[in-house]
Amino acid sequence: MDGFGADLEQESAVILKAFEPFLKSHEDYRPLRMQVGYYVLDASRRFKLEQSGRAVVVTNCDGQMFKFGPLIGERIMRMFDGGETLPSLARWAAGYGALADRS
Repeated sequence: MDGFGADLEQESAVILKAFEPFLKSHEDYRPLRMQVGYYVLDASRRFKLEQSGRAVVVTNCDGQMFKFGPLIGERIMRMFDGGETLPSLARWAAGYGALADRS
């Protein structure tokens, strides 16, 4: 799938129809463009954290990152400050158990 087709008006009407109950004056919405967001997930559907040089890369996430992004970001900063290790953080982010509080 490469994204949406060429008929912006027709395709946006279909998508906005699903949101009518949640939008005040839904008939006033006129999308100017539409974009597709792709997510890469494996069968586990669990966050994965890996180190790449001096960076920590978070993968295997979809819309759940909108909910958990700030929390994971705080934990990554804690790791950079020496409060935990990447393996323990990766285990926690994947949902395999709580970290011991090392504050």
